[in-house]
Amino acid sequence: MENASEIIHKRTITHLLLLVAGIAALQVFLHRYVAARPPMQNVQWWQTLAGVFAKHGFFHVWTPYPPVFPSIFYFVHSIAPASAIQPVWMACNAMLLLAQAALIFALVRETQNDRLRATHSGLLAAVAFLAVMMAPRSLVLLGPWMDQFDYLPACILLGALLLLVRGKHTASAVLCGIGIMTKLFPAVLIPVAFVTLGWKRGLAYAGVAAAVCVAIAAPFLIADADTFLSTPRWSAARIPWESTWAWMSPGRGTRYPVANLPDIPAPQVIEQHFVLAWPAECDLDTPPNVVHMHLLTTGLTAAFTLVAAFFLARRRRRDPVYDPHANARSACRMALLFLLILLVFSKGFSSYFLVWAAPLICVAYPGAPGFALCGVLVVLGNTQLLGLLGESLNIAIARSKVEGGDIRNLADYLNFCTRLGSPYVLFWRSIWVRWLALIAIAGFQLYGLLARSETTE
Repeated sequence: MENASEIIHKRTITHLLLLVAGIAALQVFLHRYVAARPPMQNVQWWQTLAGVFAKHGFFHVWTPYPPVFPSIFYFVHSIAPASAIQPVWMACNAMLLLAQAALIFALVRETQNDRLRATHSGLLAAVAFLAVMMAPRSLVLLGPWMDQFDYLPACILLGALLLLVRGKHTASAVLCGIGIMTKLFPAVLIPVAFVTLGWKRGLAYAGVAAAVCVAIAAPFLIADADTFLSTPRWSAARIPWESTWAWMSPGRGTRYPVANLPDIPAPQVIEQHFVLAWPAECDLDTPPNVVHMHLLTTGLTAAFTLVAAFFLARRRRRDPVYDPHANARSACRMALLFLLILLVFSKGFSSYFLVWAAPLICVAYPGAPGFALCGVLVVLGNTQLLGLLGESLNIAIARSKVEGGDIRNLADYLNFCTRLGSPYVLFWRSIWVRWLALIAIAGFQLYGLLARSETTE
Protein backbone atom coordinates (compact mmCIF):
# COMPACT_ATOMS: atom_id res chain seq x y z
CA MET A 1 0.00 0.00 0.00
CA GLU A 2 1.36 3.41 -0.97
CA ASN A 3 2.23 5.86 1.78
CA ALA A 4 1.41 9.57 1.68
CA SER A 5 4.88 10.52 0.48
CA GLU A 6 4.68 8.22 -2.54
CA ILE A 7 1.25 9.57 -3.44
CA ILE A 8 2.53 13.15 -3.31
CA HIS A 9 5.54 12.30 -5.48
CA LYS A 10 3.34 10.57 -8.06
CA ARG A 11 0.97 13.54 -8.07
CA THR A 12 3.91 15.87 -8.67
CA ILE A 13 5.21 13.78 -11.57
CA THR A 14 1.71 13.69 -13.10
CA HIS A 15 1.40 17.46 -12.85
CA LEU A 16 4.84 17.96 -14.38
CA LEU A 17 3.97 15.71 -17.31
CA LEU A 18 0.71 17.61 -17.82
CA LEU A 19 2.63 20.87 -17.62
CA VAL A 20 5.03 19.73 -20.34
CA ALA A 21 2.08 18.74 -22.54
CA GLY A 22 0.37 22.07 -21.85
CA ILE A 23 3.51 24.05 -22.63
CA ALA A 24 3.91 22.18 -25.91
CA ALA A 25 0.26 22.77 -26.87
CA LEU A 26 0.46 26.50 -26.06
CA GLN A 27 3.68 26.96 -28.01
CA VAL A 28 2.30 25.04 -31.01
CA PHE A 29 -0.70 27.37 -31.10
CA LEU A 30 1.46 30.47 -30.79
CA HIS A 31 3.95 29.20 -33.39
CA ARG A 32 1.15 28.29 -35.80
CA TYR A 33 -0.82 31.53 -35.69
CA VAL A 34 1.49 34.19 -34.26
CA ALA A 35 4.21 35.75 -36.36
CA ALA A 36 7.44 37.21 -34.99
CA ARG A 37 7.17 38.75 -31.54
CA PRO A 38 6.19 42.46 -31.70
CA PRO A 39 8.87 45.00 -30.75
CA MET A 40 8.92 46.33 -27.18
CA GLN A 41 7.51 49.68 -28.26
CA ASN A 42 6.40 50.81 -24.81
CA VAL A 43 10.01 50.89 -23.65
CA GLN A 44 10.69 53.43 -26.39
CA TRP A 45 7.52 55.28 -25.37
CA TRP A 46 8.84 55.62 -21.80
CA GLN A 47 12.25 56.71 -23.05
CA THR A 48 10.59 59.46 -25.08
CA LEU A 49 8.52 60.52 -22.08
CA ALA A 50 11.64 60.59 -19.90
CA GLY A 51 13.18 63.02 -22.40
CA VAL A 52 10.12 65.24 -21.98
CA PHE A 53 10.59 65.02 -18.19
CA ALA A 54 14.15 66.25 -18.57
CA LYS A 55 13.07 69.12 -20.81
CA HIS A 56 10.08 70.43 -18.87
CA GLY A 57 10.78 69.25 -15.33
CA PHE A 58 9.76 65.95 -13.76
CA PHE A 59 6.85 67.40 -11.76
CA HIS A 60 5.40 69.30 -14.71
CA VAL A 61 4.66 66.38 -17.05
CA TRP A 62 1.69 64.20 -16.27
CA THR A 63 1.61 60.47 -16.99
CA PRO A 64 -1.30 58.02 -17.32
CA TYR A 65 -0.02 56.14 -14.26
CA PRO A 66 0.71 56.84 -10.57
CA PRO A 67 4.17 58.21 -9.81
CA VAL A 68 6.19 55.26 -8.47
CA PHE A 69 7.18 53.65 -11.77
CA PRO A 70 7.70 56.94 -13.69
CA SER A 71 10.04 58.04 -10.89
CA ILE A 72 12.01 54.78 -11.01
CA PHE A 73 12.24 54.86 -14.79
CA TYR A 74 13.31 58.50 -14.88
CA PHE A 75 16.11 57.74 -12.41
CA VAL A 76 17.34 54.78 -14.49
CA HIS A 77 17.03 56.81 -17.69
CA SER A 78 19.11 59.58 -16.10
CA ILE A 79 22.07 57.35 -15.21
CA ALA A 80 22.05 54.72 -17.97
CA PRO A 81 22.88 55.17 -21.67
CA ALA A 82 19.91 54.94 -24.02
CA SER A 83 21.22 51.69 -25.55
CA ALA A 84 21.16 50.01 -22.13
CA ILE A 85 17.53 50.77 -21.25
CA GLN A 86 15.94 47.80 -23.01
CA PRO A 87 18.47 45.23 -21.69
CA VAL A 88 18.02 46.64 -18.18
CA TRP A 89 14.23 46.48 -18.61
CA MET A 90 14.43 42.82 -19.69
CA ALA A 91 16.76 41.96 -16.82
CA CYS A 92 14.35 43.60 -14.36
CA ASN A 93 11.48 41.58 -15.86
CA ALA A 94 13.45 38.39 -15.31
CA MET A 95 14.21 39.30 -11.70
CA LEU A 96 10.57 40.24 -11.04
CA LEU A 97 9.40 36.94 -12.52
CA LEU A 98 11.76 34.99 -10.27
CA ALA A 99 10.67 37.07 -7.28
CA GLN A 100 7.00 36.36 -8.05
CA ALA A 101 7.74 32.64 -8.41
CA ALA A 102 9.43 32.69 -4.98
CA LEU A 103 6.46 34.54 -3.46
CA ILE A 104 4.01 32.08 -5.06
CA PHE A 105 6.01 29.22 -3.54
CA ALA A 106 5.95 30.90 -0.12
CA LEU A 107 2.22 31.66 -0.30
CA VAL A 108 1.31 28.08 -1.21
CA ARG A 109 3.42 26.80 1.68
CA GLU A 110 1.48 29.09 4.02
CA THR A 111 -1.83 27.58 2.88
CA GLN A 112 -1.23 23.90 3.67
CA ASN A 113 -0.71 21.93 6.88
CA ASP A 114 1.39 19.11 5.48
CA ARG A 115 4.87 20.47 4.84
CA LEU A 116 5.84 17.88 2.21
CA ARG A 117 2.65 18.43 0.26
CA ALA A 118 3.04 22.19 0.69
CA THR A 119 6.57 22.11 -0.72
CA HIS A 120 5.54 20.06 -3.74
CA SER A 121 2.47 22.21 -4.39
CA GLY A 122 4.51 25.40 -4.02
CA LEU A 123 7.11 24.21 -6.50
CA LEU A 124 4.41 23.17 -8.98
CA ALA A 125 2.68 26.55 -8.64
CA ALA A 126 5.95 28.45 -9.17
CA VAL A 127 6.91 26.32 -12.18
CA ALA A 128 3.43 26.69 -13.71
CA PHE A 129 3.63 30.47 -13.35
CA LEU A 130 7.07 30.69 -14.95
CA ALA A 131 6.05 28.29 -17.72
CA VAL A 132 3.00 30.31 -18.75
CA MET A 133 5.04 33.52 -18.78
CA MET A 134 7.62 32.08 -21.20
CA ALA A 135 5.83 32.81 -24.49
CA PRO A 136 8.38 34.42 -26.85
CA ARG A 137 6.04 34.39 -29.87
CA SER A 138 3.05 35.82 -28.05
CA LEU A 139 1.36 38.99 -29.31
CA VAL A 140 0.66 39.61 -25.62
CA LEU A 141 4.24 40.30 -24.63
CA LEU A 142 5.14 38.13 -21.62
CA GLY A 143 8.29 37.16 -19.77
CA PRO A 144 11.47 39.21 -20.27
CA TRP A 145 9.87 40.68 -23.41
CA MET A 146 7.04 42.33 -21.46
CA ASP A 147 7.09 46.02 -22.40
CA GLN A 148 4.64 47.13 -19.71
CA PHE A 149 5.68 47.58 -16.07
CA ASP A 150 2.90 45.47 -14.54
CA TYR A 151 5.24 42.80 -13.18
CA LEU A 152 6.34 45.37 -10.57
CA PRO A 153 2.92 46.07 -8.97
CA ALA A 154 2.02 42.36 -9.32
CA CYS A 155 5.14 41.47 -7.34
CA ILE A 156 4.32 44.13 -4.74
CA LEU A 157 0.80 42.70 -4.40
CA LEU A 158 2.15 39.21 -3.74
CA GLY A 159 4.68 40.52 -1.21
CA ALA A 160 2.02 42.49 0.65
CA LEU A 161 -0.30 39.47 0.66
CA LEU A 162 2.44 37.24 2.08
CA LEU A 163 3.13 39.75 4.85
CA LEU A 164 -0.61 39.94 5.58
CA VAL A 165 -1.04 36.17 5.98
CA ARG A 166 2.08 36.06 8.19
CA GLY A 167 0.57 38.63 10.55
CA LYS A 168 2.85 41.55 9.62
CA HIS A 169 -0.07 43.87 9.02
CA THR A 170 1.66 47.26 9.14
CA ALA A 171 4.43 46.20 6.77
CA SER A 172 1.81 44.73 4.46
CA ALA A 173 -0.19 47.98 4.49
CA VAL A 174 2.92 50.03 3.70
CA LEU A 175 3.74 47.77 0.75
CA CYS A 176 0.09 47.88 -0.36
CA GLY A 177 0.24 51.69 -0.42
CA ILE A 178 3.39 51.61 -2.53
CA GLY A 179 1.66 49.15 -4.87
CA ILE A 180 -1.39 51.40 -5.24
CA MET A 181 0.87 54.28 -6.20
CA THR A 182 2.50 52.03 -8.80
CA LYS A 183 -0.77 50.80 -10.32
CA LEU A 184 -4.21 50.68 -8.76
CA PHE A 185 -4.91 46.95 -8.53
CA PRO A 186 -2.89 46.13 -5.33
CA ALA A 187 -5.72 48.01 -3.56
CA VAL A 188 -7.66 44.70 -3.62
CA LEU A 189 -5.77 43.84 -0.42
CA ILE A 190 -7.75 46.46 1.51
CA PRO A 191 -11.06 44.53 1.39
CA VAL A 192 -9.06 41.36 2.11
CA ALA A 193 -7.72 43.05 5.25
CA PHE A 194 -11.21 44.12 6.34
CA VAL A 195 -12.50 40.55 6.11
CA THR A 196 -9.48 38.76 7.59
CA LEU A 197 -8.57 41.29 10.32
CA GLY A 198 -11.99 42.65 11.26
CA TRP A 199 -13.30 46.18 10.78
CA LYS A 200 -11.16 47.91 13.42
CA ARG A 201 -7.82 46.48 12.29
CA GLY A 202 -9.01 46.64 8.69
CA LEU A 203 -9.53 50.39 9.06
CA ALA A 204 -6.05 50.69 10.54
CA TYR A 205 -4.65 48.76 7.56
CA ALA A 206 -6.48 51.01 5.11
CA GLY A 207 -5.32 54.09 7.02
CA VAL A 208 -1.67 53.09 6.82
CA ALA A 209 -1.97 52.33 3.08
CA ALA A 210 -3.71 55.68 2.51
CA ALA A 211 -1.02 57.52 4.49
CA VAL A 212 1.68 55.96 2.29
CA CYS A 213 -0.24 57.04 -0.83
CA VAL A 214 -0.51 60.61 0.48
CA ALA A 215 3.20 60.68 1.38
CA ILE A 216 4.18 59.57 -2.14
CA ALA A 217 1.75 61.98 -3.80
CA ALA A 218 2.63 64.99 -1.61
CA PRO A 219 5.72 66.22 -3.54
CA PHE A 220 3.78 66.09 -6.80
CA LEU A 221 0.76 67.88 -5.33
CA ILE A 222 2.99 70.59 -3.86
CA ALA A 223 5.03 71.07 -7.04
CA ASP A 224 2.16 71.07 -9.56
CA ALA A 225 -1.18 69.79 -8.33
CA ASP A 226 -3.04 70.47 -11.59
CA THR A 227 -0.62 68.39 -13.64
CA PHE A 228 -0.59 65.56 -11.09
CA LEU A 229 -4.38 65.44 -10.87
CA SER A 230 -4.55 65.20 -14.66
CA THR A 231 -3.95 61.46 -14.26
CA PRO A 232 -7.28 60.63 -12.54
CA ARG A 233 -9.11 63.17 -14.72
CA TRP A 234 -7.80 61.52 -17.88
CA SER A 235 -8.55 58.05 -16.52
CA ALA A 236 -12.16 59.07 -15.83
CA ALA A 237 -12.61 60.38 -19.38
CA ARG A 238 -10.73 57.61 -21.17
CA ILE A 239 -12.80 55.67 -23.67
CA PRO A 240 -13.47 51.97 -22.88
CA TRP A 241 -11.03 49.56 -24.48
CA GLU A 242 -10.82 45.81 -25.10
CA SER A 243 -13.73 45.06 -22.78
CA THR A 244 -17.42 44.29 -22.85
CA TRP A 245 -17.99 47.98 -22.09
CA ALA A 246 -16.11 48.88 -25.27
CA TRP A 247 -18.41 46.57 -27.25
CA MET A 248 -21.47 48.31 -25.82
CA SER A 249 -20.19 51.87 -26.14
CA PRO A 250 -20.62 54.17 -29.13
CA GLY A 251 -17.89 53.88 -31.72
CA ARG A 252 -17.33 50.15 -31.15
CA GLY A 253 -17.17 49.59 -34.90
CA THR A 254 -13.92 51.50 -35.17
CA ARG A 255 -10.91 49.45 -36.16
CA TYR A 256 -8.86 50.06 -33.04
CA PRO A 257 -11.00 50.68 -29.94
CA VAL A 258 -8.10 50.35 -27.53
CA ALA A 259 -7.39 53.71 -25.89
CA ASN A 260 -7.12 57.41 -26.58
CA LEU A 261 -3.47 57.47 -25.58
CA PRO A 262 -0.82 58.70 -28.04
CA ASP A 263 1.26 55.71 -29.08
CA ILE A 264 3.66 57.37 -31.50
CA PRO A 265 7.09 57.50 -29.83
CA ALA A 266 7.89 61.02 -31.02
CA PRO A 267 8.73 63.82 -28.55
CA GLN A 268 6.43 66.38 -30.17
CA VAL A 269 3.43 64.03 -29.87
CA ILE A 270 4.18 63.20 -26.24
CA GLU A 271 4.70 66.87 -25.41
CA GLN A 272 1.43 67.83 -27.10
CA HIS A 273 -0.54 65.52 -24.82
CA PHE A 274 1.38 65.37 -21.54
CA VAL A 275 3.00 68.73 -20.88
CA LEU A 276 -0.32 70.55 -20.52
CA ALA A 277 -2.64 69.55 -17.71
CA TRP A 278 -5.54 67.46 -18.99
CA PRO A 279 -8.35 68.08 -19.82
CA ALA A 280 -8.33 71.86 -19.41
CA GLU A 281 -5.92 72.56 -22.25
CA CYS A 282 -5.44 69.18 -23.94
CA ASP A 283 -8.30 67.77 -26.01
CA LEU A 284 -8.26 64.02 -26.68
CA ASP A 285 -11.76 64.09 -28.17
CA THR A 286 -13.43 61.98 -25.52
CA PRO A 287 -17.20 61.40 -25.90
CA PRO A 288 -19.07 63.08 -23.03
CA ASN A 289 -20.93 59.90 -22.01
CA VAL A 290 -17.67 58.13 -21.17
CA VAL A 291 -17.41 59.86 -17.80
CA HIS A 292 -20.80 58.41 -16.89
CA MET A 293 -19.59 54.95 -17.95
CA HIS A 294 -16.53 55.38 -15.72
CA LEU A 295 -18.82 56.14 -12.78
CA LEU A 296 -20.95 53.10 -13.63
CA THR A 297 -18.01 50.68 -13.84
CA THR A 298 -16.43 52.08 -10.68
CA GLY A 299 -19.77 51.85 -8.87
CA LEU A 300 -20.34 48.25 -9.92
CA THR A 301 -16.84 47.25 -8.89
CA ALA A 302 -17.32 48.85 -5.48
CA ALA A 303 -20.79 47.37 -5.02
CA PHE A 304 -19.79 43.79 -5.82
CA THR A 305 -16.67 44.13 -3.65
CA LEU A 306 -18.73 45.37 -0.69
CA VAL A 307 -21.35 42.64 -1.10
CA ALA A 308 -18.70 39.91 -1.34
CA ALA A 309 -16.82 41.33 1.66
CA PHE A 310 -20.05 41.48 3.71
CA PHE A 311 -20.94 37.83 3.12
CA LEU A 312 -17.37 36.68 3.65
CA ALA A 313 -17.14 38.62 6.92
CA ARG A 314 -20.38 37.02 8.13
CA ARG A 315 -19.01 33.58 7.33
CA ARG A 316 -15.82 34.36 9.22
CA ARG A 317 -17.73 35.47 12.33
CA ARG A 318 -19.70 32.20 12.32
CA ASP A 319 -16.47 30.20 12.27
CA PRO A 320 -14.38 31.38 15.24
CA VAL A 321 -11.87 28.51 15.05
CA TYR A 322 -8.46 29.96 14.23
CA ASP A 323 -6.41 27.97 11.72
CA PRO A 324 -3.50 29.92 10.23
CA HIS A 325 -3.31 27.72 7.15
CA ALA A 326 -7.05 27.96 6.53
CA ASN A 327 -6.89 31.72 7.02
CA ALA A 328 -3.99 31.98 4.58
CA ARG A 329 -5.97 29.98 2.01
CA SER A 330 -8.94 32.26 2.51
CA ALA A 331 -6.82 35.40 2.16
CA CYS A 332 -5.32 34.15 -1.11
CA ARG A 333 -8.75 33.20 -2.42
CA MET A 334 -10.16 36.59 -1.44
CA ALA A 335 -7.31 38.48 -3.08
CA LEU A 336 -7.98 36.59 -6.31
CA LEU A 337 -11.76 37.09 -5.99
CA PHE A 338 -11.55 40.86 -5.47
CA LEU A 339 -8.98 41.20 -8.25
CA LEU A 340 -11.28 39.31 -10.63
CA ILE A 341 -14.19 41.55 -9.64
CA LEU A 342 -12.02 44.52 -10.56
CA LEU A 343 -11.12 42.97 -13.92
CA VAL A 344 -14.67 41.88 -14.74
CA PHE A 345 -16.13 45.34 -14.18
CA SER A 346 -13.16 47.36 -15.39
CA LYS A 347 -13.96 49.84 -18.13
CA GLY A 348 -10.86 48.70 -19.99
CA PHE A 349 -8.91 45.46 -20.12
CA SER A 350 -5.60 45.37 -21.92
CA SER A 351 -4.60 41.81 -22.81
CA TYR A 352 -1.49 41.98 -20.64
CA PHE A 353 -3.69 42.48 -17.55
CA LEU A 354 -3.66 38.68 -17.33
CA VAL A 355 -0.34 39.07 -15.47
CA TRP A 356 -2.28 40.65 -12.59
CA ALA A 357 -4.29 37.50 -11.94
CA ALA A 358 -1.89 34.79 -13.15
CA PRO A 359 0.17 34.54 -9.92
CA LEU A 360 -2.92 34.23 -7.70
CA ILE A 361 -4.50 31.72 -10.08
CA CYS A 362 -1.35 29.61 -9.78
CA VAL A 363 -1.58 29.89 -5.98
CA ALA A 364 -5.25 28.87 -5.94
CA TYR A 365 -4.71 26.04 -8.47
CA PRO A 366 -1.08 24.91 -8.10
CA GLY A 367 0.32 22.87 -10.96
CA ALA A 368 -1.37 21.87 -14.19
CA PRO A 369 -4.83 23.41 -13.42
CA GLY A 370 -3.30 26.83 -12.78
CA PHE A 371 -1.18 26.60 -15.91
CA ALA A 372 -4.23 25.55 -17.95
CA LEU A 373 -6.33 28.50 -16.74
CA CYS A 374 -3.54 30.99 -17.37
CA GLY A 375 -2.82 29.35 -20.72
CA VAL A 376 -6.46 29.85 -21.74
CA LEU A 377 -6.14 33.56 -20.91
CA VAL A 378 -2.94 33.76 -23.00
CA VAL A 379 -4.68 32.08 -25.95
CA LEU A 380 -7.69 34.38 -25.64
CA GLY A 381 -5.44 37.44 -25.48
CA ASN A 382 -3.55 36.35 -28.58
CA THR A 383 -6.76 35.45 -30.41
CA GLN A 384 -8.19 38.85 -29.58
CA LEU A 385 -5.12 40.60 -30.95
CA LEU A 386 -5.22 38.38 -34.04
CA GLY A 387 -8.70 39.71 -34.67
CA LEU A 388 -7.63 43.25 -33.94
CA LEU A 389 -4.69 43.03 -36.32
CA GLY A 390 -6.48 40.99 -38.96
CA GLU A 391 -7.69 43.98 -40.93
CA SER A 392 -4.17 45.37 -41.31
CA LEU A 393 -2.56 42.08 -42.35
CA ASN A 394 -2.99 42.63 -46.07
CA ILE A 395 -0.81 45.73 -45.70
CA ALA A 396 1.76 43.76 -43.70
CA ILE A 397 1.81 40.97 -46.29
CA ALA A 398 2.30 43.45 -49.12
CA ARG A 399 5.12 45.12 -47.20
CA SER A 400 6.78 41.75 -46.52
CA LYS A 401 6.66 40.90 -50.22
CA VAL A 402 8.33 44.20 -51.09
CA GLU A 403 10.99 43.70 -48.44
CA GLY A 404 11.56 40.08 -49.37
CA GLY A 405 10.41 38.78 -45.97
CA ASP A 406 8.75 35.50 -45.05
CA ILE A 407 4.99 35.98 -45.46
CA ARG A 408 3.86 32.47 -44.49
CA ASN A 409 2.97 33.33 -40.89
CA LEU A 410 1.18 36.50 -41.95
CA ALA A 411 -0.81 34.56 -44.54
CA ASP A 412 -1.69 31.97 -41.89
CA TYR A 413 -2.87 34.81 -39.66
CA LEU A 414 -5.24 36.09 -42.29
CA ASN A 415 -6.54 32.65 -43.25
CA PHE A 416 -7.22 31.82 -39.60
CA CYS A 417 -9.09 35.09 -39.06
CA THR A 418 -11.16 34.94 -42.22
CA ARG A 419 -12.37 31.41 -41.50
CA LEU A 420 -14.59 33.04 -38.85
CA GLY A 421 -15.80 35.72 -41.23
CA SER A 422 -14.63 39.24 -40.47
CA PRO A 423 -11.39 39.27 -38.46
CA TYR A 424 -13.04 41.75 -36.15
CA VAL A 425 -15.59 39.12 -35.08
CA LEU A 426 -12.68 37.19 -33.58
CA PHE A 427 -11.72 40.25 -31.54
CA TRP A 428 -15.11 40.66 -29.85
CA ARG A 429 -15.74 36.94 -29.35
CA SER A 430 -12.43 36.61 -27.54
CA ILE A 431 -13.32 39.50 -25.23
CA TRP A 432 -16.69 37.97 -24.30
CA VAL A 433 -15.20 34.52 -23.72
CA ARG A 434 -12.48 36.00 -21.51
CA TRP A 435 -15.12 37.94 -19.57
CA LEU A 436 -17.09 34.72 -18.95
CA ALA A 437 -13.91 32.86 -17.97
CA LEU A 438 -13.04 35.49 -15.35
CA ILE A 439 -16.58 35.33 -13.95
CA ALA A 440 -16.36 31.54 -13.73
CA ILE A 441 -13.05 31.62 -11.85
CA ALA A 442 -14.40 34.30 -9.51
CA GLY A 443 -17.53 32.22 -8.90
CA PHE A 444 -15.48 29.18 -7.88
CA GLN A 445 -13.44 31.31 -5.47
CA LEU A 446 -16.56 32.77 -3.88
CA TYR A 447 -18.20 29.35 -3.59
CA GLY A 448 -15.10 27.91 -1.93
CA LEU A 449 -14.94 30.79 0.54
CA LEU A 450 -18.61 30.72 1.49
CA ALA A 451 -18.59 26.94 1.81
CA ARG A 452 -15.38 27.11 3.84
CA SER A 453 -13.89 24.62 1.39
CA GLU A 454 -10.39 24.79 2.75
CA THR A 455 -8.76 22.30 0.40
CA THR A 456 -6.55 23.68 -2.31
CA GLU A 457 -7.49 22.56 -5.80
